Amino acid sequence: MESLLVTDILQFADCDYVIVDSSLTILHSNNTSSINKCIAEIFPYSLIKETIQQSFTELSHQNNKSIIQSPDVQYPYTFSLHKTTCNDCEAVVIVARLNKKFPDIIRKIYEDLYAVPYLNDADHFVDVFDYILDTLIKVTGMDCGGIYIIDSLTQQLKLAFAKGVTTSFIEKASRYSYDSWNYQIVMHGTPQFIDYSTMDLADNDFRKQEGIKAIVTVPIKIKNSVIGTINIGSHSTAIIPETIFQLLEAISNQVGILLERFIVKTIFAQSAFEKEKISGLHDVVYQVDKDTIIRYVSSNIENVIGFSASEITGKSFVDLIYPEDLPIVMESYERVKKRILEPLEYRLKTKDGSYRYILTISEAHFDEQGNFIGLYGVGVDVHEKKMAQVQLQESEAKFKALANSVGTAIFIIQDNILVWINPATATVLEYSEDEIIGKPFWVFVHPDDVDIAKERAKARQKGDDVINRYEARIITKNNTIKWIDFIVTTIQYNGRIAILGSASDISYLKKIEFDLKNSEEKFYKAFHSTPIPMTINTFDDGVYREVNEAACRIFNYTPQESIGRSIFDLNVFADEEELTKYINELRENKKVKDFNVTFRTKTGLLKDCIINSDVFISSGQKLVISSIVDVTQIKRSSQIIFEQYRELQKINKDLTRVQDELKFKNIQLFEEKERLNLILESINDAVIVTDIHGAIVLVNNATCKLLGKDYESLIAKQVIDCIDLDCKPEFDFNFHDILNILKYESINRECVLHINTQQYDIELHILPLKDATGKLNGAVVILRDITQKKLIEEHITRTSKLESVGLLAAGIAHDFNNILTSIVGNLSIIKNKINPYSEFYTNIEEAENASFRAKELTRQLLTFAKGGAPVKKVTSLTAILKDTATFILRGSGIQCHFDIDDSLYHAEVDEGQIAQVIQNLVINAHEAMADHGVLHITAKNIDDNDPVHSVIGSDRYIKITIQDNGPGIQSDHIEKIFDPYFTTKPDGSGLGLTVVHSIIKQHGGYIFVDSKPGAGTRFDIYLKATEKHIERITDESNKISVIGKGKVLVLEDDENIQFILRAMLEELGYEVDIASDGDEAFNKYLLSKEYGQNYSFAIMDLTIPGKKGGKDTITQIRKIDNDFKVIVSSGYSNDPVMSNYQDYGFNGILPKPYRFEDLKQIIAAISY
Repeated sequence: MESLLVTDILQFADCDYVIVDSSLTILHSNNTSSINKCIAEIFPYSLIKETIQQSFTELSHQNNKSIIQSPDVQYPYTFSLHKTTCNDCEAVVIVARLNKKFPDIIRKIYEDLYAVPYLNDADHFVDVFDYILDTLIKVTGMDCGGIYIIDSLTQQLKLAFAKGVTTSFIEKASRYSYDSWNYQIVMHGTPQFIDYSTMDLADNDFRKQEGIKAIVTVPIKIKNSVIGTINIGSHSTAIIPETIFQLLEAISNQVGILLERFIVKTIFAQSAFEKEKISGLHDVVYQVDKDTIIRYVSSNIENVIGFSASEITGKSFVDLIYPEDLPIVMESYERVKKRILEPLEYRLKTKDGSYRYILTISEAHFDEQGNFIGLYGVGVDVHEKKMAQVQLQESEAKFKALANSVGTAIFIIQDNILVWINPATATVLEYSEDEIIGKPFWVFVHPDDVDIAKERAKARQKGDDVINRYEARIITKNNTIKWIDFIVTTIQYNGRIAILGSASDISYLKKIEFDLKNSEEKFYKAFHSTPIPMTINTFDDGVYREVNEAACRIFNYTPQESIGRSIFDLNVFADEEELTKYINELRENKKVKDFNVTFRTKTGLLKDCIINSDVFISSGQKLVISSIVDVTQIKRSSQIIFEQYRELQKINKDLTRVQDELKFKNIQLFEEKERLNLILESINDAVIVTDIHGAIVLVNNATCKLLGKDYESLIAKQVIDCIDLDCKPEFDFNFHDILNILKYESINRECVLHINTQQYDIELHILPLKDATGKLNGAVVILRDITQKKLIEEHITRTSKLESVGLLAAGIAHDFNNILTSIVGNLSIIKNKINPYSEFYTNIEEAENASFRAKELTRQLLTFAKGGAPVKKVTSLTAILKDTATFILRGSGIQCHFDIDDSLYHAEVDEGQIAQVIQNLVINAHEAMADHGVLHITAKNIDDNDPVHSVIGSDRYIKITIQDNGPGIQSDHIEKIFDPYFTTKPDGSGLGLTVVHSIIKQHGGYIFVDSKPGAGTRFDIYLKATEKHIERITDESNKISVIGKGKVLVLEDDENIQFILRAMLEELGYEVDIASDGDEAFNKYLLSKEYGQNYSFAIMDLTIPGKKGGKDTITQIRKIDNDFKVIVSSGYSNDPVMSNYQDYGFNGILPKPYRFEDLKQIIAAISY
């Protein structure tokens, strides 16, 4: 101790401490006279193994100190490790301090236990445990106690030590292998309180004979395994202080260490390793050295595994271990080397190649220096027991699995204690499993049913014959009362008698039973108290089961005279036929309703009655309930009434005839009125009927709609006050004058009807209303609204004019194109013949361009004239939008803002028609904004994710929006704006937006309108985009070389064009053959084919006025020749043939006017 600092010693002088080296070998203790004062003995094994070694190593990284809290919360020590030196070696001081949170009484018990001298033989343990029990009884105020241990070989609980009980109790308790409450401790490892005063123990039960009132039992554990129990009880009181539980739990670890040593010492004291004694023992005794070599084994090992002692002595015990169990055996071997005692069950190999289970317990031995030199042990062959246990466990597992899977509550009661339940039992009782297990079963039984339940349980335990099924009430955790159907039987459970039971919740059935009983009571109460005569008979034989007092008064029989006798016995039916009919109807329909019958009373008096009967089932029997009404007096009174009725009938007959006549006339009048109303309502004209004074007596719905008034507001009003008319010729709408005129003729006029601020054109017809004698009784005024008719007539006139203008425009455009063709053709020929660098070349180009601008005017004329199919080409819409809108708004007060995508898609459209669409919409916006405001024109590409694709499809589109800030369009006009002739302008034609809609539709596009009064109008136009590129006209066309060969057939009626086209073709080297109409051209074609002088191609004018043109001629040619090349030419550029020339059999188009270069291009195109 030279190197141990004095200060280290002093600071722990009042504590238990021990000094150990890195291998945990004890170097010094502050109490060498008592080894169990050393911390190594009182410290939990698991804590030493798992914590101290690690903490010892970690001290070098800490400030010379480490605190270890015991993992067992009930262990009353806190340990600290302090780094020091001893004999010049690194060492650790392990200091134990009692936790001050534990009561003084608990610390006192610990101090007393530590004062017990170290025990070297089993006899001294008696004194130790006697001391423990005496101390516990003294400090708790109880008067008896005991310690049970589990036999390591039989796994049964046995009383090892006892205090404060009689010898008889000790003898019976020692023989009593399974004690019910201690068994629960072993099974669940939790403390239990047993109140014997509430248990119905048999008179011969040794616990009842001993007179113990209550007991507290706590498990003794080593490494979480229960090895026994500590029991403290009282003969005088059932009130146990809560501190007893804390005390017993707190010292159970220390008692466990002592009890474990007692078990081991007892085993080895019995064997003593005396060879002459060992050979006769049932147990196998063995000795193994530190290298696992077997140095000794008793001869009875051969009875266990078939190998003799000599065959395995000198070999490693590892070779005998069943391979799958070797890891657990070696782990236990290492624990034994560290002074840990524990029983171990594992398998040994047998000589025949199989295995057997053995249960062993071993203790390590050390030399004087503390070195491990081997171990000694005892083993028991438990193979048969293990196999039986496995089978039992499998059987129990199947039973519990089945019981746990069913919805019925299943439980086991032993010694009146619930020892096992399935989940359904907890559900029924509404407690958890832990709250139920270990409780007497009657604590859950309703107080009114407890006595009978106890009586039956006691009789069943005695073996008496007791019913195994009964009903009783229970009280759940929530104080709910339930009716339960119990089925119980006696079984063997853990080697002792127990009760297996099932419990079904029948509360609902009991409620139904109760309700049914109440219902039956109410029924019979009503049955006997009702004044209506009622009976109940059996269905099969008519025997009376019940009769009420009212029924007895009808038949004059008392209930005693009726009940038990049948309708046949009493002969109550006076008429056999009525009886038969009644029975048949009852059997067929299971009921009889309003059946007239004559009953015979007890005195023979006959009574006329009406009976109603129904069949019903009660307690499995078919019965008939009947109600009876006595109508005897009613029938007699009815005869008198019947005679009076016949007199009244005669009077009524006359009244009926008069009534029928009036009814017929009323029907006629009603039908006439209905016909009149039907006629009036079917007329679209307003019809007003007046009386002779001009008051309105009848109007139809058309009148109400026209005048904007309801029916009631017009009736009885003067007709002249309800109608404001201006008539031509002039007519004074004075009713007195009207009546004078109507005497001779009807009145017919055209008038203007004024209603509020609106005017309607009306045809007025006034007809006289006369009666059958010809007397004038009133007038019929008919108002026919001809406003729409007049508008249509005006539209027809205007349309006719437009058609005339259109025809004129089309003719002008056609002729003008012919003239332009002559001009452009001649310019082209001149241009082709002079030097491009000549001063006249530019003048010729300007003239040529001017001619083509004039061509655009003809295109607009054609579009205006008849629309026509679009002649499409790939173009950019940007220029069309800007040029058209700017031109229309030039000089106006309207500002136009453009927002057009720089990368706007191209579109394949008829430029002229799209320009007309923009023109019409811009003009409408200009007029709506009254020459001031802002017009927004936007154009953008539509992406794939735009929601509009759900309406217009998934193609690529260009969206054009034209939005003004004018007054907007009324909601009721929105749906009509594209209709022909619909207009809100006094001088409008109603065709502008119709043409717009038609053009957009012909282009495969969509147009939508959105407008709100006061918020302006927006038109959205969607046109399909194209991926084609715009054809650029370059001077490259002048370089096209066409060397003409052969003859060309030309169909053209205009001499100027004949001249210029001949000149162009001859310039190219062709011979030209000209025909002025289609018949001539076709004949020339046929002759050329006949003589083998085929034309190279043909150029045909589409239309020849008054004669056959190119459209008809190509049809004739294609019937005989599909390969002949034909070019169609026309001044009607908007003609559908020009748009879809291939569909009509042509190979190319040459719109008028055309240049020399255009001619060369189309010839080159059809030639290759």
